[in-house]
Amino acid sequence: MSRGKAAPPAGNPTLLKREVNELMRASLRLRDERIAFFCECADASCYQAVWLTCAEYDEARADPEWLALVGGHQPDRPGAGRARDRRN
Repeated sequence: MSRGKAAPPAGNPTLLKREVNELMRASLRLRDERIAFFCECADASCYQAVWLTCAEYDEARADPEWLALVGGHQPDRPGAGRARDRRN
């Protein structure tokens, strides 16, 4: 967990996967190479990859409502923004 942030609520898969994605992003200096972020859908058993560049991730994360979602996966809340794997 990053310093200065509260722990995500136990049992909230979206927030737990978001925290892991944030930690991975903070450790990387890559900008153009695609990397696998965890799908931030509501399914606690989903660990599918959403392939984004760090620049794409940073741009999307500027909106706090944004989630990294595999196509067809559902967000944990209505109206959440979505960024999807752009390889296809």
